[in-house]
Order: sequence, then C-alpha cells, then structure tokens
Amino acid sequence: TVQHLSQRRFNDIFRADDSVRKEVREILFTWAGVENMDPNSRGPFIDARELTFMERSKDDAFLQDGRYPNPAPIDAGRMRDAFNAAWNKAYARLVAQVAARDLFDTTTPVAADAPFSAAALDRLAKHGGDFTTAEQKAAYWTNVVRVAQPSVGLLSSFMKTANGVALDKIIRASVPTLSLEKVLDRINQSPAKKGGYYTDRTGRPIGFNVSYLPQKVRLVCYGLIENQPAETASSGPR
Repeated sequence: TVQHLSQRRFNDIFRADDSVRKEVREILFTWAGVENMDPNSRGPFIDARELTFMERSKDDAFLQDGRYPNPAPIDAGRMRDAFNAAWNKAYARLVAQVAARDLFDTTTPVAADAPFSAAALDRLAKHGGDFTTAEQKAAYWTNVVRVAQPSVGLLSSFMKTANGVALDKIIRASVPTLSLEKVLDRINQSPAKKGGYYTDRTGRPIGFNVSYLPQKVRLVCYGLIENQPAETASSGPR
C-alpha cells in the first residue's frame, strides 16, 4: 500500500477528494493489523479499527470508566478526534516524503515544518486552476495545507510562517471567498460532531442519554436527528 502511494505523481497526490487520505488510513490500519476487523465491533459510535489503532499505538486498552470497552458518544468522540489527529499527521509525513522532490527540491527526509519551495508553490497554484468549482478547490487546498502540518493549537503562529503566508496568498487568488484560516477550520472540524450534535460511527447526528443501572450495567439510548433547522442545531445535547 505504501509502495502504491509512493508511485503517485504530483497531480494525483494533490486531489480534490479524499482518495489519497483514505489510502493513508488503510496504511494505518494495516500497520496496526486491524484492516480486517469489523468496524461495528466496538459499538455504534466509533469505527472499531480506529479505536483499536489508538489502543495499539499507545499500548493502552480503552475502558470507559475503567470498565466498558465500547465507548459512549462523548468518549467515542474524544477517541475519534485523537485518531483524526494521528491520521492527519501520518498523511502529512507520508505525502511530504512521497512528494519531497516536488515540494522541497530534495529527496531526503524533511522536517515537519519545512517550507515549500518557490517552484512548488507555483506548481500548486497552477494545479489549483485545474478544478472548476469552489468546493473542489476548497477540498484541494485542504489536502495541500494538511501536508504543511500546522501544529494543533498554534494556528495563528502557523499563519505567520513562510508556508502560512504563501499559502494564504495563493488560496485567496484561487478562490476569493476562501482563505488559509477557513481551510484550517475545515481541517480542525471534529469528525465526531455535526451541527452541534455528536454523531454515530457513520457521521449521522444523534441525541443520546447514558444511564448506569444496578449490577454495573451501562445503558446508552440514542436516536438519529434528521432535518434539524440550522439555527437550532447548536442547542442539541453535547
């Protein structure tokens, strides 16, 4: 799988879809030996492969409240966010190495915060013109910025770096309504929430309640939330 990724050319690495990122996700699953695991086997709120990857990467089995191996929505959301951060980091490092010659004028390993070369920025800007819709371009620039790997919690600092300043300029030129800050918002959006609600494993917003019964039984009741007005969605259960 890594070899297949390494054979992609520049314009096939930086795309307006999630195909390369999903390829990296499969690499993570294979590394952890969970690629054949049933995604439903750790409950309806998280992909079991993602949870087991996090367990094995930290050598620490997940037990909610020290007892329950399948997480309820809030803890599932926390673990999904943690996996997403690890996934973004792996995507950044793998793609940076695969495209090192084009991005950094080198074939040797590069630091996580290495600036793109002037030629790379020019090529990225031109490739952005290959996409027609604003959403395609936003998805494309999101994949590009992921490779620049801004540190979580230090977005204002990243925006002042050489990569941040250069990318903001060419992103705005590509889509006048888009900016580096908006792209970073896309990257940092929690995969476990939608419209203010937590979601199930497939991304559908849910309302839920967790109760603890005698004999150490945990009961999680939840229901799907559909067609919620945008102005009231943020008032849902958290």
